[in-house]
Amino acid sequence: MAYGSDPAGYHYAFDGMYCNVDAIVSQEEEDAREAALQEDQLEKHRLRLKLTKHLSRFEDNEKVLLQGRKFLLREHKQKLIKRYIRIEALPAPYADVVTQKDAIQLLVGEYFRNTVGFPLDFFEQSTIDSLAIKLSENQAKDTAYSRVADLRRCIFDIIDKEANNKQLNLPINSEDTRQLLSACRLSLLINDYISKSPSYQLEVREKTMQAFAYEMSMPLEHATMPNGKKYIPRWKARHLHTLDYYAYAEVGKGLKRLESVDRGKNVIEYIIDIVEVCLGF
Repeated sequence: MAYGSDPAGYHYAFDGMYCNVDAIVSQEEEDAREAALQEDQLEKHRLRLKLTKHLSRFEDNEKVLLQGRKFLLREHKQKLIKRYIRIEALPAPYADVVTQKDAIQLLVGEYFRNTVGFPLDFFEQSTIDSLAIKLSENQAKDTAYSRVADLRRCIFDIIDKEANNKQLNLPINSEDTRQLLSACRLSLLINDYISKSPSYQLEVREKTMQAFAYEMSMPLEHATMPNGKKYIPRWKARHLHTLDYYAYAEVGKGLKRLESVDRGKNVIEYIIDIVEVCLGF
């Protein structure tokens, strides 16, 4: 480098040498970086031990895989929620509601007050409470989509019953209804992944995939909708997904890496590989 021809960001040091003074850090800053790196490595080691201990409870590679998926989704839960809300075009405040234990009751109650035009009475609220518990427990291991369909029927049963007794905001806003049902579906998806057993998740996932495949195999219809509404082909199939469908690209890569781990290995080796994938994302 010729003398006096210092590049942008560099300054003359000595004997024709140049350096980027903005890149120079003090010993204290260097020590702080090193300490942060060591703490990060220590935390990763703790997490490796904790996750390995947890996965060692399972003797079946399929269940180990499911727990690995659950770990990744739980670690990135808020990102998943934000992406779901963006894809489904839901109001941002829903992100704070859908993770609550009584999310469905809160969402439905707000819907009746603001959209339908009246608050639920004691008996109506009790009906919603009982149904919300049933949908969350999901003993039949139904898809989230079919459970939300049950909720929709219950809601409109209440609306129909009260149509002659109360002043309603008719016609009911269809966009508000769509947003309510979508948010309730997200709440159920989160509950399924965070709170349920591996066997439960496997069965619900399988049912969801089967229902999706069935809907996609049906011939497209050229149907007309009442009141001039737009017909959207395969509307049901568009919402037949489990929570991992809404993962960001980074998490999606992690889930694919988990799926690619050789399930023919013995469970101890398989757990080690699953843990390494989980800690890499």
